[in-house]
Amino acid sequence: MGEDFESDNGEAGKQRSSGVSLRLLWSTLIASVVLGALAALTLVFGWQRYVLLCLMGLLAGAALALATLGSARGRELTGLVLGAVTLPLLAIYLGGIAVTDPGSYAAYSDSLAPFLLHATGATLGCVWISRLWSSEHRSKDDQPSSAPEGGEP
Repeated sequence: MGEDFESDNGEAGKQRSSGVSLRLLWSTLIASVVLGALAALTLVFGWQRYVLLCLMGLLAGAALALATLGSARGRELTGLVLGAVTLPLLAIYLGGIAVTDPGSYAAYSDSLAPFLLHATGATLGCVWISRLWSSEHRSKDDQPSSAPEGGEP
């Protein structure tokens, strides 16, 4: 009986390990596709001069996904990242452009498009990855317990 329990335990461990490996592979694939698509759009639209804003958009998108999907501690970190770092940097950048020349502000307001596109892409990528990993918890909850009936807990 002890050998059966050990073999069942080993099989469950292998299934968990393969499930985690598969989720890591899918997460890497999703992140690669999202980053590749955003990099391609950056090159196609000529947004190389807005690389800083693109990176800030990625950071803001990931922080936004963390705020909507994460724990209370994650929401605190998100408030710090968005409220104290990303959005003030964006405001300083756009304010500096507006002060130097009002005409150039209208021309550089196009720089918001790469920021918003990268933020949206990062948010969607994080949501997909989060759903992928949360399906693991749902499948564990749906499976019946493997503990023998009438035995000790």
